[in-house]
Amino acid sequence: MSGVKFKQVSSEGNPGFFVPRIENGVVAWSGGNAQRVAVVDNLSLNSTGVTPLFTVPLGSTFIVTQIVLRCTSATGVTTFATVSAGSLGANYDNVGSTQALTNFQATNDAWSLTMPSKTLSLGPGDTLSLNVTVGADGTQVVSVDVLGYLF
Repeated sequence: MSGVKFKQVSSEGNPGFFVPRIENGVVAWSGGNAQRVAVVDNLSLNSTGVTPLFTVPLGSTFIVTQIVLRCTSATGVTTFATVSAGSLGANYDNVGSTQALTNFQATNDAWSLTMPSKTLSLGPGDTLSLNVTVGADGTQVVSVDVLGYLF
C-alpha cells in the first residue's frame, strides 16, 4: 500500500491526507486520529493475573487514550473483578488506575477504564497489559479494545 493516500475530512472540515503503515500486523495511520490498535478476545475476569494487550512496534510511540472492556458472556457474577492497566511490572497501574468493575456483570455490558488526565506515552517495545487483581465470581469473559495514537 506504499504511496496510496486516503483522504479524510477533519472535524473542522479541512481535508487531510493519511497514509497507512503496517508494522507487526497493526495498521497505523499517519495523522492525529485515535485508533483501535488491539483487540484481545476471550479474556476471563475470574482469575487474577496479567494479560498482555498490545506491544508498541519498533520505531513507534503510543499514547493510550482508552481501554474498553466488553462483556461477551457472564453467569452468576455477584463479586466484581478489580483491574488496572499499565506497562510497569508489580502493579501495572501507570496507565489505568486500579478499579473495581462495580455492576459490570452482564453480557453486552461495556466498561471504559478511567484514564489519568496526564496521558502516558509508551515507547518502542513497551507492552501494555491488563492486571486482574480480584477475580469475579461466577463466570465472566470479556473482549478488550485498546485505543490511542500510534505514531
